[in-house]
Amino acid sequence: GTVRIDFAAREVTVRGKSVSLTPLEFRLLAVLTEHAGQVLSRSQLIDLVWGQNYSSTGDPVKIYIGYVRKKIEEDPSSPELIETVRGFGYRYRKAS
Repeated sequence: GTVRIDFAAREVTVRGKSVSLTPLEFRLLAVLTEHAGQVLSRSQLIDLVWGQNYSSTGDPVKIYIGYVRKKIEEDPSSPELIETVRGFGYRYRKAS
């Protein structure tokens, strides 16, 4: 599809172009794609990406979703790959 992830090499290709992600951005994208089609809540993403012992006053999920969208979406203001499900969380859309 549009996004290809080489987990062994930790490389991401979007529409045939290599994309540079930080380790945290890579983990977030990996978790979302591993659960493609499933809505993951903010707390689930924090547990799966940052770890159960993570504590912060901010919202790292929203911030890092924004970072990843800027790197993989054609139009980050109208995302097609990482969908916000209001009141629930985020979902990586499966390729159709």
